[in-house]
Amino acid sequence: WRSLYFTYSAHYAYKGRYVADFSLRRDGTTKFGNDKRWGNFPALSGKWIVSDEPWMKKGLPFVSVLAARLGWGIVGNPPGQEGLYYSKYATGGSYLDNTATYPSNIRLTALKWEEKETWNLGFDFGFFDGLIDGDLSIYTQKTTDLLMGGYAIPSSSGYTSLSNHNVGSMRNNGWEFNINVHKVVKIGKFSMDFNLPFANN
Repeated sequence: WRSLYFTYSAHYAYKGRYVADFSLRRDGTTKFGNDKRWGNFPALSGKWIVSDEPWMKKGLPFVSVLAARLGWGIVGNPPGQEGLYYSKYATGGSYLDNTATYPSNIRLTALKWEEKETWNLGFDFGFFDGLIDGDLSIYTQKTTDLLMGGYAIPSSSGYTSLSNHNVGSMRNNGWEFNINVHKVVKIGKFSMDFNLPFANN
């Protein structure tokens, strides 16, 4: 099988504290039929570095880093097998003293990319010139056109299963929180840091 992709990205920053990024990835793979071969997967994000605001530096000088970020994006996933949209044949048994040939699969011409859409809201923080820092991320993900291998079908079709099938959607929500304390213990050139992560989904 073969795959090919093109990417485009753009970055914009205003006054060094208002940042925006955009990207678009176009993926193609021969694992799909001609009609479903290409997928477009965009992403967009923005960030506000609050700690670089003049009023922030004057009012809260102990805050070394404070930023808010928002992101959205879609990624695609193809099936693990190839040639699913071809008709395949096998031989076995005999018919009129000749070896019999029969179709061994169902062509999957309607199979589509599995897509995962993610929204992410995050905050980065740091205090006392980086002595304490961390981040908080809240996210929601929705996967559509889930790819499932070995999908069972009625035996009246002449087959027991499809090698792959788009079966539905799934949503996952969660958050992650990390805090780091640097140089908790410092003896000469030796220092010890402290990290505490929390997560829920």
